[in-house]
Amino acid sequence: MLVSLNTLIDLPESIGTLDGLQVLKFPDCSQLSELPAAIGGLKALTYLSLYNCTKLAALPDAIGKLGALTELTLEGCSSLTKLPAAIGELGALTELLLTGCSSLAALPDSIGKLGALTELNLTACTSL
Repeated sequence: MLVSLNTLIDLPESIGTLDGLQVLKFPDCSQLSELPAAIGGLKALTYLSLYNCTKLAALPDAIGKLGALTELTLEGCSSLTKLPAAIGELGALTELLLTGCSSLAALPDSIGKLGALTELNLTACTSL
């Protein structure tokens, strides 16, 4: 059975109980408007991709609890208006890809706390 992710509207709170989950990809989830705070329970998560999730307007503060996260891809999230200050708590983050986040108006000051960051892509972030 083929399931189309472009009809996914939300994620269940129970997603936070997937203790061993390391990779989470949501390509082209054009109806996904938010992530549950329970996402912070994914302690083993190293890669989170929300590519072309065009209705995603914000990330929950719980994103800062993803201590193992090394790559966060938000490319094409054209409704994303801001990043939470908690983004600065992602000490292992090496790549933050924000290409095409055209509604992103500012970066939080806490972004300066990302000491492991080696790549920050802001291409086509026209509101910055």
